[in-house]
Amino acid sequence: MTPPVQSGPSALNRDNPGKSDDSVCFQGRSISQLPSEVLPAITQYLSMREVLVFGQVCRDLRSKLEECGVITNIWNYLSLPTNKKRSVHRFVTGNRLLIDYLRNNPAGYRSSFPIQHGPAIFVKNASHFREQTVSASSISLVPSGCINLLSEDLFCEFNDQHNCLIQEDNNLHQLHIWTNQKEGTWEREHTMGYEIIYQDSKQHGADIIITSGREDGKIHLLTVKRNELGEWNETQKQCLHDISPSLENYYIYKIYLAKNHRLMLCDMAKIACGDSGVLIFGCDADGRWLKKGMFQFYSIITNLKFKCSQGCRDVAIFTDDLIFFVSEQDDGVWIKTGEIATDLFFEERNLKFSMDDHHLVALGEITIWQPGDQSVMKCSHAIVSSCDEQGHWSEVKRIIRTCDLTMQQTGPYARFSSDSKHLFICIADELIILSLHERKWLSSTNPFKLTDSSSCKISTTMDPSLFMINSDKTGCIYAIDASGVWGIQHEFSCFPDLPPKISPDGNTVICPCGEHRHIDIWVRRHPGQWIKQQPAILACRVEFSPDGSLVALAGRHELIMLGLTEEKQWQKKGHQLFEGCVEDLFFSPCGRSIRVDHAKGGSVYVTIWQIEPQEPQSGCQSSFYTPV
Repeated sequence: MTPPVQSGPSALNRDNPGKSDDSVCFQGRSISQLPSEVLPAITQYLSMREVLVFGQVCRDLRSKLEECGVITNIWNYLSLPTNKKRSVHRFVTGNRLLIDYLRNNPAGYRSSFPIQHGPAIFVKNASHFREQTVSASSISLVPSGCINLLSEDLFCEFNDQHNCLIQEDNNLHQLHIWTNQKEGTWEREHTMGYEIIYQDSKQHGADIIITSGREDGKIHLLTVKRNELGEWNETQKQCLHDISPSLENYYIYKIYLAKNHRLMLCDMAKIACGDSGVLIFGCDADGRWLKKGMFQFYSIITNLKFKCSQGCRDVAIFTDDLIFFVSEQDDGVWIKTGEIATDLFFEERNLKFSMDDHHLVALGEITIWQPGDQSVMKCSHAIVSSCDEQGHWSEVKRIIRTCDLTMQQTGPYARFSSDSKHLFICIADELIILSLHERKWLSSTNPFKLTDSSSCKISTTMDPSLFMINSDKTGCIYAIDASGVWGIQHEFSCFPDLPPKISPDGNTVICPCGEHRHIDIWVRRHPGQWIKQQPAILACRVEFSPDGSLVALAGRHELIMLGLTEEKQWQKKGHQLFEGCVEDLFFSPCGRSIRVDHAKGGSVYVTIWQIEPQEPQSGCQSSFYTPV
């Protein structure tokens, strides 16, 4: 039994982050007489769109704003496609470490850094870094310290920005926080004891850790935060009873911290009663947790999981037999906004929200015993849900495919396009493409038969007109033509255990091929035209930088950095040797650092390398990979 769907303010109020809710008017020309250095300080109190209005007071004022870079940065951001703007805004908002970085590199702003302009400054900063990497003749990899992860009893996790390491010692029940210092070393900044620690949500870069325990027999939450001076403090120790007297007899099993770090969901149960449910906390202005919603199940739920939307305004909560949606209202209260009955098993990775947060696809399977012929069948479901104009979620389409359990086929897999207008589903041995027409998901073409469906995976890019399907031996590019029909545009061969990778912009595909695992690079010059480049490089792992201007290739004992040139060719720009075997590599979201894990003598060493483009030098030799 669950609470009924409630009505309330629409959860679909997703205004552009640069748009002000209230219109602002600026009158008079005297303001244009202010000194130029004062204007950036004024703009820090205005939204991005208010700055544009501000610049329309008179021509002189607009010229001064353009001179200090404010207008240009905002226009560059607002001119991005909607899906790209959303991605940038969600990445920047709430990431204090990134904001600190941008504050020290103001990208055109002179004496102030308006936080609400962070997305625009990030776009400007990222564009400048891309220009540097493209024009650079070489790239230096500068080590920022190395950590030896020696004991198997230690749980370690880096945040996305590669400048903070959370280390958990289960034996001593201690939590250590290490940070990357400017001089290139790692320093343990804080150690704390804990009873229970929750690492269900990755540390995305914001400075907050949630633990829980008992004090005087009462359940409490402890928030560990970094202050403005960079010091870690154990703050906001709150007993559940202090948050709400109705929570005194509840026990918390699991905590899920959303990416914005201002939303926390708890899987809880009532002590000595058997009731369970979901408790939702939100932050006030002082960072204290407040009860924002509570949803009870009048039975024990053992498989409760959460999936947050991109903007953290909607959450799908799924159990063994249902999915129900809760949404944040304009007053900050969370209410239930939908429910879907199902008897499927779900994993968090099998639920995907679209980029605009208006749609969700849930993928699940169930085995069915056929008593007549004594066989076992596997039934795969793809459930598509959408949010209406009133903020209510409901199932709008369900695709079901049944096959023999012995058939080698992938579990259901799905991805939304970057503009949220297409949905690509691999289910059984079929590829199904759905397109959104007047708020309805319709099949845009007949299903494609997948010749090798045992390990299919869909890779989408910022270009919504194409996507790639990886299998054991091939990678296929599917694209939509001018008449709106989807079809195979190109097919690549690859090594069985190394699937091809496509760049974020969809213009490059890298395929490890053959027994010696040499690299094939395919570049899209024109729509439908792919040209092959053949470098003499062997690699076991491939990773693109977030903007697609760099590629990291990991050989057995080396790291090779390829970079785009102004002629859109790939050039070798960096090389680093390792004593041990390279295990894995990860770019930071800003693309300015790369983490390399390498094994040596039974230990795993983790090194963070800062990426520093070098200025072109006269007479330098370039190593280009030319088309073949």
